Amino acid sequence: MTQVKDSFDPVDFNGKFKRAAEFWTILGLLIATRVLDNYITYLMDPQLHREANLFVKLHGFGWGGVLVGQALLLAVIGWACRSDIFGSDDPYPRLPGLSFSSFLSYYHTGSPGQLWEVFLKLPHRKEVLWRGFGYTASRTFIIMSVLVSISNLCLFLNPNYRAFYRKVFPLIFPLGICVFLFVLWLWGFFRKEYRRYSEITNSFASTRQLSPA
Repeated sequence: MTQVKDSFDPVDFNGKFKRAAEFWTILGLLIATRVLDNYITYLMDPQLHREANLFVKLHGFGWGGVLVGQALLLAVIGWACRSDIFGSDDPYPRLPGLSFSSFLSYYHTGSPGQLWEVFLKLPHRKEVLWRGFGYTASRTFIIMSVLVSISNLCLFLNPNYRAFYRKVFPLIFPLGICVFLFVLWLWGFFRKEYRRYSEITNSFASTRQLSPA
């Protein structure tokens, strides 16, 4: 009788461990930074009279509505982030040797084209859109939560900062930073995907060369 032994691939195990560590780290930071921001906000403005949140200002949401809304948003971002980290390799083109601009066009539209189409068209597969959202939104949300927490502390502790803050429209400045961070992380997402594509195509080419004719 032939015995079949379970094979252990240390490279594959190491890759899975790194992905799991990345996911739980990002999820933990998402939750921790939200808790920090809400805690500082509660200390400064327990009744939310000066809260810049549009749902509070326009619809009169209290802490219950704010926390439920944030929990739902975190759930969506966390799930999208999970899709990015543990997603399959299906979105990557199998054409080896593509330049970054060619890969970006192919990855985004599904066929070779012009780079400008990336900025005017939605991804041809929702998995690409979902993964991009998970990567960019999670990191943008973490940084914005930290920046908002620091800003709230400075408003509470520093009169000079309060005077400066009143001169800048409270929504335009944070939204500008948010858009900048989102675009920056989106670029980082595409660079990450290009590196992954290169690894996959190089590995596939090496396997074909080593396989017997």
